[in-house]
Amino acid sequence: MRGTRFELDEQKASKLSGMSVEQMWEFINEIARQNNLIKIKNGEYHTKGQNDDESDMAIFVFDNLLEMSWFTKSTKSWIEFYDDGSIEDIKYCAKIENVGVWS
Repeated sequence: MRGTRFELDEQKASKLSGMSVEQMWEFINEIARQNNLIKIKNGEYHTKGQNDDESDMAIFVFDNLLEMSWFTKSTKSWIEFYDDGSIEDIKYCAKIENVGVWS
């Protein structure tokens, strides 16, 4: 199964986003739903095993989450995992590639 999992400093994210913790998770979960992902729990989302899985995940990560400074500034850890069992540290890779809003 392909997916992504992240841990947020909820209080920091809430403060930076101007949303309550509940509103913040509702917002992220709605973006995941719009990108055709399955919510396993807050902060963990899987693809559906369809042809568009790669693009659905890429849009969720690159076009949505990485573009929100409140999200990136409050992310403690963030990985993407793949069908073959491999794992990629999105936070580390995005910083190295200077992708997203990290400062």
